[in-house]
Amino acid sequence: MGAIFGLSVGREGPSVHVGASAAQPVARRIADDELEERILITSGAAAGLSAAFSAPISAMVFALEEIHHSFSEYVLIAGLASAVAADIVASLMFGTVPVLDFMPVPDFGLEIYVWIIPCGVMAGGLGCLMNRSYIGVRDLFRRIPVRYVLPVAFLIALPVGLFMPDAIGGGEDLVALAEKAEVGLLFITTLLVVKLVFSCTSFGSGVPGGIFMPILAIGALGGSALGLVMVEFGMPEQYVCNCVVLCMAGALASSLRTPVTAVLLVTEMTASLVHLLPLAICVLVAYAVSGLLRTRPIYRLLLTDLVERNPRITEESGKKLSQLIRENSDSE
Repeated sequence: MGAIFGLSVGREGPSVHVGASAAQPVARRIADDELEERILITSGAAAGLSAAFSAPISAMVFALEEIHHSFSEYVLIAGLASAVAADIVASLMFGTVPVLDFMPVPDFGLEIYVWIIPCGVMAGGLGCLMNRSYIGVRDLFRRIPVRYVLPVAFLIALPVGLFMPDAIGGGEDLVALAEKAEVGLLFITTLLVVKLVFSCTSFGSGVPGGIFMPILAIGALGGSALGLVMVEFGMPEQYVCNCVVLCMAGALASSLRTPVTAVLLVTEMTASLVHLLPLAICVLVAYAVSGLLRTRPIYRLLLTDLVERNPRITEESGKKLSQLIRENSDSE
């Protein structure tokens, strides 16, 4: 619904929910115990993310790193199998073109690695700013009667769509605009501010939608703006595109607090391995900056809001997956 009205939401959130929801009735029929049922539902969620981004490895790691916050060979095997199957089906239907079709990204020479540090700092700050801005907007919306929250969010989308149409939707077009950096620093910075505020008002309203793509778009705009600034201080101009890719991964790692998922997701989405090592360095810097700023993971914030609105979720959540695995191992 949010995407129809132009709100700043992506398609990956609903895809994960649809995947998990589709897996749940199947799991209840074929699973022998609660452990198998939970793993099958997790596999459905991984398949949904894989289909949305054509990123099966990232979807599997997301299931480990974000959904269960622990390593499990059960989730690893089941999640990878479902993610690969979903990616094959999506590729047969929609083709194999990467979700983000980047221009050729030049490889970093060792002498350029020093420019990765500012990208990591920028990305870490953007992720923290995104999460804290969301908290502020959420608290502001709580002062408004519930029946007016969504209309207010839609009214905010109206002027954004009229005067800054590039900022509506998930943000794929913004990433393409950021990598080319042809519109100038002032316009890029304006888009960054508008996209960040608009994304927070969209999610603060509670409208269903994905948050991955808006965060990636914010990171891309921040990387483009930083790249243009660093060119003035001696960085070769052709590396502005690299700054966009690096800050995308760093902002995602900072906001979600999932560094491995961030590196793999951006690598798979851009279908390029030439920047894997710089990506890892940038993500580690961004993750450290995010930790120093005491950033709370965005999904943890969203879950907290959901539980506060519906306390029965905690009561009906059951045992943790790690506890079910231990009990299953003990019974064997």
